[in-house]
Amino acid sequence: VVKPVRQAMPFFVKKPAADAVRPARISVAAPPEDIAVHSKIADLRETHALQQLRTFTRWWNSVLKSRGIKIEDLLTEVSPGVNPIALYEELSGTFLRKYHKNPPSRFQKLENQNLFLRSLKEKGLRLVNIGAEDLVDSNRTLILGLTWTLILRYEIQKYGASEQELLRWVKACTLGYKGVDIASWGESFNDGLAFCALLHKHDPSCLGYDALKPADGHGNLEKAFTTAEGRWGVPRLLEPHELAGPDPTDAKSVITYVAKLKQAFLDREAEMMRRLKEEEAARAAAVRAARQAELKRMADELNTGVDAWTKWTKDKTAGFDKGARDAPALKEEAAASAREGLKRFRATEKPPKAADKARLADLFNRLRGEILADAMAAANEGYTPTVSEAQIAACAPEVVGAHWAEMERAEREYEEALRRRLGAAEAERRAKATDDMLGALTGRANDLSSWLADQTRKMRDDTKSLGGPDDLAKKQAGLDKLLTDEKPPKLSDTEELDRELRELGDRFVAEGRPAPPDLSGKLAEKWSGFDDAADALARALEEARAKKAREASEAEMDRKQASNEADSNGWLDKVAKKAADFDKAVATGDTGKTRDETQAKLNELRNGFQGHAKPAWAAERAAIDDGRRDVDARRRAEARPPAAWKPPNDALTAGWAKLGQAEREYEKALLDKLGALAEAEQERLRRAALKEKALADISGELPPLIYRRKVEKAAAAAAAEAAATAKAVSEWAAEQRADLEARLGALGSDPTAAPEGPLAALDAFGEGDKADRRRALLGARAAAVEALAARQIQRAGGGGPAEEASAVALPTAEAAWSAMEEAERRLKHVLQARVTRAQGAALEWERLQRGVGRVTAWLDASTPQRMRTEIGNSEGEAGALLGEARSTAAALELQAEAVAALAPLAARLARDEEFGPRAIECFAQVEAVPSLATPMADRIVKLEQELERQRRLTAERLAFGNATSALEAAIVQAQELLGFPVDTVDTPEIIHRLRELGDKRASELLPPEGAEPPAIARAQAAVDAWRELASDLPARAAACEAAHRAALAAQKLQEDYVAAAEAFDKWHAEVVALLSPPATAGAVAASDVLRAAAIAMEQLPVGEAHARAAGVAARQMATYNIAQNPSVLTLSHMAAALDQLRNLLSALHAAARDAPTNATVPTARIVAALEDLAAGTKLSPSQLGGELGLVPEHVDFLSSEMDHAMAPKSFDPFPADRQPVPALPLPKVTLDLRAHGLSVIEHVNKARKEPNNYAARLEADLTGAYDSHIFTCPPSWGGRKLRTAEGEPALHDLLRTLRVAPGNLPVLRLVSALDDAAQQLAEELGAGAASSTPLVNRLQARGTFSGSAGEAVVYGVRQPEAIAAQLLLSDGDEQRRNRSFLLNGELKVAGFGLADHPEHGSVCVLVFTSLFATPIHEPAEVECQAEPSELFMRIIDAIPSDQARDIATDALVLGKKVKLGYKPGAVDITVTERDGSQRCSTLKWA
Repeated sequence: VVKPVRQAMPFFVKKPAADAVRPARISVAAPPEDIAVHSKIADLRETHALQQLRTFTRWWNSVLKSRGIKIEDLLTEVSPGVNPIALYEELSGTFLRKYHKNPPSRFQKLENQNLFLRSLKEKGLRLVNIGAEDLVDSNRTLILGLTWTLILRYEIQKYGASEQELLRWVKACTLGYKGVDIASWGESFNDGLAFCALLHKHDPSCLGYDALKPADGHGNLEKAFTTAEGRWGVPRLLEPHELAGPDPTDAKSVITYVAKLKQAFLDREAEMMRRLKEEEAARAAAVRAARQAELKRMADELNTGVDAWTKWTKDKTAGFDKGARDAPALKEEAAASAREGLKRFRATEKPPKAADKARLADLFNRLRGEILADAMAAANEGYTPTVSEAQIAACAPEVVGAHWAEMERAEREYEEALRRRLGAAEAERRAKATDDMLGALTGRANDLSSWLADQTRKMRDDTKSLGGPDDLAKKQAGLDKLLTDEKPPKLSDTEELDRELRELGDRFVAEGRPAPPDLSGKLAEKWSGFDDAADALARALEEARAKKAREASEAEMDRKQASNEADSNGWLDKVAKKAADFDKAVATGDTGKTRDETQAKLNELRNGFQGHAKPAWAAERAAIDDGRRDVDARRRAEARPPAAWKPPNDALTAGWAKLGQAEREYEKALLDKLGALAEAEQERLRRAALKEKALADISGELPPLIYRRKVEKAAAAAAAEAAATAKAVSEWAAEQRADLEARLGALGSDPTAAPEGPLAALDAFGEGDKADRRRALLGARAAAVEALAARQIQRAGGGGPAEEASAVALPTAEAAWSAMEEAERRLKHVLQARVTRAQGAALEWERLQRGVGRVTAWLDASTPQRMRTEIGNSEGEAGALLGEARSTAAALELQAEAVAALAPLAARLARDEEFGPRAIECFAQVEAVPSLATPMADRIVKLEQELERQRRLTAERLAFGNATSALEAAIVQAQELLGFPVDTVDTPEIIHRLRELGDKRASELLPPEGAEPPAIARAQAAVDAWRELASDLPARAAACEAAHRAALAAQKLQEDYVAAAEAFDKWHAEVVALLSPPATAGAVAASDVLRAAAIAMEQLPVGEAHARAAGVAARQMATYNIAQNPSVLTLSHMAAALDQLRNLLSALHAAARDAPTNATVPTARIVAALEDLAAGTKLSPSQLGGELGLVPEHVDFLSSEMDHAMAPKSFDPFPADRQPVPALPLPKVTLDLRAHGLSVIEHVNKARKEPNNYAARLEADLTGAYDSHIFTCPPSWGGRKLRTAEGEPALHDLLRTLRVAPGNLPVLRLVSALDDAAQQLAEELGAGAASSTPLVNRLQARGTFSGSAGEAVVYGVRQPEAIAAQLLLSDGDEQRRNRSFLLNGELKVAGFGLADHPEHGSVCVLVFTSLFATPIHEPAEVECQAEPSELFMRIIDAIPSDQARDIATDALVLGKKVKLGYKPGAVDITVTERDGSQRCSTLKWA
């Protein structure tokens, strides 16, 4: 049969027979090179075929060795077919029965070969292009191909490998062996190292691989083949020279040998497994017997142990239950001892029992597992178990755990009972400590109260018993010593006591007890009385000294007046007598009997009288006039009426004129008798008369002008001094501004500089040098205003130093001052902001750093666990990894919670200018921590999927550990809150939540079955630590709450102070502008100056109210330890400004009293007199003094006020006198009715709260103010005179009422709506309306009122103190209705109104009600804690219920959070308690 040729399988190509007809070929001569190549390839193929033949022959022998067959010539010995069938039977394990064992013929051989090939095909071998005849004919190529196919099937593919897989196996086994690099089946094996590596890999002891030499291929191969054959029985299919020789290696030969090696390795392993199984079977039989015995022993041990353990737990449960019942009756020492015993139980006795419980549970589980395993083995192997599961059912962990849980329940209840008992003891001890503190503070408060009461009484007694100058000096010295030496330390003690009392109040709140007595309020009342008494005594001393000085001055002036009048009478007597003598001489003709005698009389008249006596008398008259002018000026300064001179000035002038007339008549008579009355003499007499009259006019009219000029010059000098002061202050302010700005710049360049020192220096600067300079500037401004007003009142014209000071120097200085204060304000703001950061942001930054540090430390420590990726190769490994992952995830969750807690802190710090960048960078280190949870969760899922079953005890232990970690995290947070408190971050809510969380975690932290003693000890230590810390958390929460309230109060107080300071500054500037006349005005009317002063006097209480409000805020800030003044305007500055205004008002009143009257007449008379004098004397002006006998002051004044030619008409000292004085356009200063009303209510509240103190002060102020029915208001009330109906008896009646009044009435509070109602009535009364709107109508138009209501009206007074006093006096009203309204305790809110009145000047109205609700017409919602906001108070004022108001305000006072939800006609009040619970109240009204 001719078969087709397959070129793809060259080994299966059938050689053509020798006699076969070959196809014709065309002979083509090939190149010599191609012939050589083909020859070489043919040789190579032949070499490979021969090597394969040798190898395959050896392979046949290795297979047939068990049959004793050894083949020498494979091609020949295969031909009969017997050996192939034997090979098949060995390879397949199948025996072929029908074949020819000794085939004699070719046919039988073919049958054998066909059987062989058919059997191979039945085994699935695919044979192509091979037949029985090929084998019979010994076809080498096909025999070798068939052999290779068998090797592939039964040597290589038998173990599921292909040539490539076998090669990969060789590579894997020899990986890492030096000198072995498997690239192919050929030359890679020639040096023998690969074979040695394979052998060494499977048995390192078979040969020393490191001693092999790569160059000794033959030796290596020999060693490998020998070792393989000797150690593993691998037939020697190859020889060293076949691989190490020059001929190329046949790959199939190598593959065949390697396959044998692998088979040998696998067979060795199979043999070992077989032996192990046999040994295991024998061991299992022995173990079964031992297990049966062990199960019996374990069951006995379990039952015995559980019985003893159960008895112990039941005994402990009973003991704990009894202890819990007896705990409330234990003494504190016994309870503490019992708690220590409980701690010892947990530390020493309980852990071993817990370990026993775990051990028993483990024993039960192991025993149960063994029982189940034994039952399954018995079912499989057919024997009867000796121990059943029912025998240990009573020892199950569930049963044991129930006993343990019951004991722990009793243990917890016992512990809780002890805790409650000790807590009650601690509360009693703390309450006692609090009461002791209250007692000590009460003692200190009583001591202070006693001191204040003694000093107040002493000052009041001193006020009532003022004596002479020595007594005044002694009492002033005593007052000064009291205020400067004794008061400051007592005031500091009071502030410290206020702080301690506030802390005491916080303790009462923390203990849930009612608030302690208001000792601070009582001390404040005592201090108010002390200050009132000190002010009253200071005023009384000042007034007494002024009175003494005034009386002394008046007495001196009275003496001067009497002396002047005596001199005047003497002078007038001389003048009258001399005039009478002249008249008598003329009447009697006593002019001389002879011409000589007449001439002598004429000479005596001219030389003696006219030359000497008369000029001396004129000088005496001038001295008398000067004295009278001095007395009149002093009397004006003392506000006394002009002196009633006796003799009057007119009498003196008339006497002098009569003397001149008589003198001239006498001289004329003498001249007539001499016959010398010629025209020249008549002219001389006429000139003499003119001179006489002119001198009289000059002497009479010139002094007021001289005085005006003196006033004007004094004002100019004062203005010049003020300008110099202003210039000095301006230069100083500019220097300070530069220094302050430099310090501010230095702060900017050094953001870490400590602010406390610079801030203290700035405060010292404000109270030191700056205060002195401010007083100097205020004084300069007052002096300039006074000088300008004095100059303009004297009509001295514009210009001059006063105008320069007011228009240039002072505005420049004040601008420089403002710029300096702005620099100071900015520097103070930066410093105070740094202080705030040091107290807030710096601590917050520290808290953030600490928190981030803990998280990053955990991140670093947990990196190996978080980065692990393996999931384990066994259940144990997977369980361990899952436990690790879960623990890491739990810790990660806690760290994420920590990061979440740090996030608001980081966000808060991010807005801070200094810490913002650092906080952002710091927080960025842990910001991604929450995102780590997802990959960790994924890992846990993978591990859970890998670990199908987790042991219950392992899970419980893990949960126990996680719960312990959670409690430890709460402990860390509590330690942070207690050990590193940050009041700007910590809140009571945070602490309460932490307490609840920690208590919950501690109560749930129960050791599970099988918990290890170290874990139990760790958990118990955590519980003990938590309970110790938890007892301190309520105090910390109370401290946080107190700090929060203090911070809110501090912020409110600082805002109040700043508002009061700014209002005062604005008010002061307006009043100074009101009192400052225009610098360019030439003259101003005294009435306008007095009108401006009167308006300023009305405004003075407004400034005082602002200063008092600032003072109250400052004192309260001191009690909160707020040492930083939030404004550049200090209390001392305000006091200095008020003193400036009071002094300025006094100076302006004095300047107005010096205003000239009929100013234009004296100038005209003096000009006329100067002209008459010039006509009567014919003398030059320079001779006025020497020739005419004018006093030097008059001559100097005339010389300074006339031109160089001394022309009479050039005398014009005050040109403005000829012009009408324009009305002064006063700036509009609106009275702050709200501030004015607050001041009035403040005085009313003093009478309501401290009636005795108020009575004492009122008595001191009004004693001596009555003159029958005429009441003279004290200067502080405006100084007006009022006609009263009763006079002083009304005062005595009021004092009696106040001294028996109980006091401590509710404080009246101004309500805007009631202000409007009061103002409406005041305006109606001021407008003279025939009828006024009833009170009910006015109230109903503005809201809702309930309880009592009324109103009080007073006329003629504007000062707040005067309004309150006049209303309380209720003069002329027998029922004292106004007084009854003001002292009615049911009235709690008020309104104030003030308007001008055409008859009385003013009308004031006060409206009172018990309750008034001002509606809000739109919904509103607000939430406050500790301090009410403006909207909160608006809503409170809109609620028409005292009870509802008290619910909100009382909760706010206690520091609770209060939320008001308002809508017209209803309000919801929500109070959040300290434990987070809420109380809600709803009120609805029509």
